Amino acid sequence: MITRVFFGARRGDMTTEACLDHWRGTHAAIGASMPGVRAYVQNHGVLKGGRFLLPYPGFDIMPELDWDDLDVLLTIPDRPGRPPFAVQAIDVIWFAAPEDALSWTASEAAYRAAWTISGLIFGSERLIARPNKVV
Repeated sequence: MITRVFFGARRGDMTTEACLDHWRGTHAAIGASMPGVRAYVQNHGVLKGGRFLLPYPGFDIMPELDWDDLDVLLTIPDRPGRPPFAVQAIDVIWFAAPEDALSWTASEAAYRAAWTISGLIFGSERLIARPNKVV
C-alpha cells in the first residue's frame, strides 16, 4: 500500500472554519473519486475558540490517500504552477483526545523524541487533528 500525505493550507480569503468545511465537502468528493484510491482520511486541525490548539504550523489539514499501486498515483497530474513541497519525515501519533495530545507536547516522551531527530531535520511542525474518514 502507498500512502500520500498532503499539507493543506487555507487560502488567504478563507477563515480556518471555512477552509475545513471546504475540505469536508469539495475535497472529500474529489479525493473519493480519484482513480484507484483505497482509503482517504482528512486530518482536520482541532480548534478551540476558533484557533488551533498549538501555534499555526502553516497548514490547516493533513489529508492521507492510500493506493494499492504506485503506478496509479504517478499517473495523477498535479496542478501547474504549484510550488514543490517536500518533507523528510512525517510522524503521526494517535491520542484518545486532543487534550491528551496537547499534554504530550510538554512531556518527557516528546522531549526525547525531539532529541532523536535533532540535527537530522531542519525543523518540525505539529498539528493536533481529528481524523475524518472519507473512503
